[in-house]
Amino acid sequence: MLDLNHNDLIDIETIPKDERKDYLDFFSEGSVELKRCLKTMWDMNLYTSACCKGHDLTEKVYMYDGREFFFIDLYAYFCMKPNNNIFEYLSEQLITDPYIHISKFEDDREAIYIYGRDRLKKINGLTKDLKTGKKDNSILLDLYINKNISNKFVKKSYREYYYDNNFYFDEIKRIEEIHDALTYDAYTHKLSQEEIDVICDEHNDILRKIRTRNLKKER
Repeated sequence: MLDLNHNDLIDIETIPKDERKDYLDFFSEGSVELKRCLKTMWDMNLYTSACCKGHDLTEKVYMYDGREFFFIDLYAYFCMKPNNNIFEYLSEQLITDPYIHISKFEDDREAIYIYGRDRLKKINGLTKDLKTGKKDNSILLDLYINKNISNKFVKKSYREYYYDNNFYFDEIKRIEEIHDALTYDAYTHKLSQEEIDVICDEHNDILRKIRTRNLKKER
């Protein structure tokens, strides 16, 4: 197996089937559900260009401009290679789930994003959909492809995580204010770089505090 990190993109189609097990273990990130789903896809000659089980605060700490940057990435996703059509296997239940966003790009890549506390359970649902074969849901798909997930459900998904992971109410409130400010600025560009740096540092401080608190709790 090649020496990889999780930012690498590998064309699984070029890997002999008897050598894919190590890649399956690597890209499933320790998730039994993701591993089972990926194996099902690969066995059906459906290939992803990227996938993720979703990561919480304890798993993702990045270095950016020489400093730590903390964030929570609480959604699982599958981004398919062009013309690897997975939507035609989706059940009505998954297509209409308010915590799931399905999108199609101009180069015929399909992607599925799964939010919420039970995202791994829904990956199992996707595996079941694949195994039960193609569905006649084209009219329903036309309604839901590229329909944005409601911000209400995104926030609810993150709040579930906050409450499950020892965040205090004032910390949740401030993190949401920071996220709203940064999202708003992404469209308006009203914040200076200095203001963004201050907000990001405050965000890091809050998450660092919670991470330390949870590590102490685990001991």
